[in-house]
Amino acid sequence: MNLEERIIDSIQKVKGKDIVIYDLKERSPFFDMIVVASCDSERQASAFLTYLKGHEDEGVIIKGVEGEDSPWVLVDLGSAIVSVFTPFERERIEIDKLYSDYPSKKIDD
Repeated sequence: MNLEERIIDSIQKVKGKDIVIYDLKERSPFFDMIVVASCDSERQASAFLTYLKGHEDEGVIIKGVEGEDSPWVLVDLGSAIVSVFTPFERERIEIDKLYSDYPSKKIDD
């Protein structure tokens, strides 16, 4: 599995939904993609991190985590940033609107 597949796997294990991958390869010198997803609760969003840590022995390097017990969990994976929100927080932040002009792909639930 590549990094993108490991991220998606971790999100889907906690029944995450509305997964969108924004491609920033040509637009950011810092990272290649931003992955945005929703989980029904803060507990699910935090559990995502547990599953992602399970991929560390496969080469996933977690450089930083913010909001581990909050409605928005942000994980820095170096070449990827992952934001997992509760639906209310995702709508409030309007992150999809922020990246709406970037190439993206939606992952089926």
